[in-house]
Amino acid sequence: MDIRKKDSTFSLSLTEIAFTLLLLLVMLLGVLLLNKSEQLDRCVGSAFSCVCPTKPGDEAIDPLSHCEKCVSVVLGTSPEESHQIIDLGKNILAAWQSTHKEGIAGPEFERFRTDVIDYVKIRAKTLQKESTPAPQDDSKVPQTLSECKKTLEGVNSKLKYCKRAGLDVPPCWLTQEGRPQYLFEVTLLPENKVVINRAWPEERQQQVDRIPSIEALKPLFGEPIPMGRFLPIEERILQYSKTADEGQACRYFVRLRNRIPDSDSAVKARHQIEHGFYKYEIR
Repeated sequence: MDIRKKDSTFSLSLTEIAFTLLLLLVMLLGVLLLNKSEQLDRCVGSAFSCVCPTKPGDEAIDPLSHCEKCVSVVLGTSPEESHQIIDLGKNILAAWQSTHKEGIAGPEFERFRTDVIDYVKIRAKTLQKESTPAPQDDSKVPQTLSECKKTLEGVNSKLKYCKRAGLDVPPCWLTQEGRPQYLFEVTLLPENKVVINRAWPEERQQQVDRIPSIEALKPLFGEPIPMGRFLPIEERILQYSKTADEGQACRYFVRLRNRIPDSDSAVKARHQIEHGFYKYEIR
């Protein structure tokens, strides 16, 4: 056998193998470059330079809009905050474009953008100041303590009166001695009529001015009026008294005179007044 022939054949086979391996490496490199190019085509090339990794099952990324994942990574915000950032930006831009056909081109949009940012900063400072407690003014402390003491004395007087009289809610007005002060003098008359007169002391005038329907009732003072005309006013005063005493329920006192001779009619009329007021009946 010719040894040189064998060497020549074996040497040629190695060369072919080397070329084959080189070709395979080139083809593999081409496949890898093609795969990377497809990924970049999907995620790169938007005006916002949106680059984020994709995973199997992720929704396709629109290269023409922000990706919430990218905003979250770049700004360090949560996905929810990123969504709000994008949504807010879209709404602001849409509002601008609805009245400015030139869109974002030109210096006018830059002024608008600056105005929006300045407003947000000013608003943030305002809210911060509102949430910061004001410094304590020591000059007001004695007055505040005095008011608290006066309020406490009034509450205690009302509680004592309620316990003594067996009432459900306290009277709206009491003197310093613990006696009730009256809103009206009420006189019950036959034929279902009633006469209303003022009974409140001058010191209660400001409180009376806040009671509903008082002004409408004043022209009728001293005149016999049908009970049906007074009852709606009584109901409005009753509803007001449920929150009149600094938000607490109370009831106004009236002095009552009954001039109805028929006992059944007298009891019925008395109950109508008792519906809205505490009474001190004068015999």
